[in-house]
Amino acid sequence: MILGLDNKDQIMNEKLKNNPRLTNYIIKSTVNKALGERKTEIAKDIIDKSRYICLFGLSIGDTDALWWSYIIQWLSKSTENRLVLFVNENTMVQLSGQEKIRFRDAKRSNMLNRSKCTDEKIMETIQDKIIVVPNSKIFTFENIVVEKENV
Repeated sequence: MILGLDNKDQIMNEKLKNNPRLTNYIIKSTVNKALGERKTEIAKDIIDKSRYICLFGLSIGDTDALWWSYIIQWLSKSTENRLVLFVNENTMVQLSGQEKIRFRDAKRSNMLNRSKCTDEKIMETIQDKIIVVPNSKIFTFENIVVEKENV
C-alpha cells in the first residue's frame, strides 16, 4: 500500500510542490515508478481485461484521481463494461422512488467529478453503466449458515 497524493497539484505549498525531496516520496505514481514493481501497469491490465469492477470500502477521494479517471475511460471503451459502487451511508431510512434516483445520480456524479471527466458525450454514455448499491451486506456473512455435524 502506498499512502500519499495523486499528483503535485494537490500540494498546496508552492515551495514544496516542485521539491523532489518531498514529491519523490509522497506522489503515489512517483513512488510506484521508483519501486519498479510495475504495480500500476499490472492493475491497469487487470482493469482492461475486466467486464465488471466493484468498488467497496473506498472513499473515492482525490488522492486516487488517476484510478477514477482510468476507470471512467475503461467504462467508455466497451458497452459491456460496468462499474459497481458499493456505498455505505449508515442509514436505514426508507427512501421514496425519487429519493433513490437522486441518491444514485449523486453517487454517479461524484464518481465522474472525481475522475475529472469533462467530456459530455462520455458522461452521457456511461451514466447507466455505473451501478450504485447502497448499504450492501455483501461482506457481513449474515447469510452463511454453518451446519454442525453430529459427532
